[in-house]
Amino acid sequence: MNAADTRDRLAEELSGPIDALGLDLEAVDLTSAGKRRVLRVAIDKDGGVTLRSEYFIDQRDGTYSAPTGDAIDLTTLPAADPLEDPALSQPWVGDRRGVYVEAVYRLNRSWDMGYRFDKLWAANSGPYASDFDPVRHSLELTWRNSEFSFFRLQYSHDDPTRTTTDNALFLQYDVSLGAHGAHKF
Repeated sequence: MNAADTRDRLAEELSGPIDALGLDLEAVDLTSAGKRRVLRVAIDKDGGVTLRSEYFIDQRDGTYSAPTGDAIDLTTLPAADPLEDPALSQPWVGDRRGVYVEAVYRLNRSWDMGYRFDKLWAANSGPYASDFDPVRHSLELTWRNSEFSFFRLQYSHDDPTRTTTDNALFLQYDVSLGAHGAHKF
């Protein structure tokens, strides 16, 4: 089954449950680059709700060469080739996966607010193997002062490791410059 057939089948399978929720399936996109695949599903609802999600798969089948704590002078130690020295390299065969789901509610023409959930599933083997799967939750509030710019306030709560928590507050200003067709905002 090729990518277009898979995409069409996914769209067909998703359309029933999405219609039952009163939502519109806007797009299903399946892309790949080598062994990496990304599935994008765009769901929307008239009245201001936008739901976005992506699922990522990263399949590795190769060798990971780790940097060492001590600097290695390859001119004096030619045997310290990371591809030949087992102390410096290890096989890396495994999958890493990730997903995000975000919902944005457009309050009116100028304001929207949203929530985003991110999750990574660690590789089961290799240099990044872990029994902990990091997650992040984010809240955002956006004010559009024109069609060309907006301010966004965002709070993120991130658990990147089992013992670390990262809380971040962002204030973003985004502006678009350049030629455009004249129209009302």
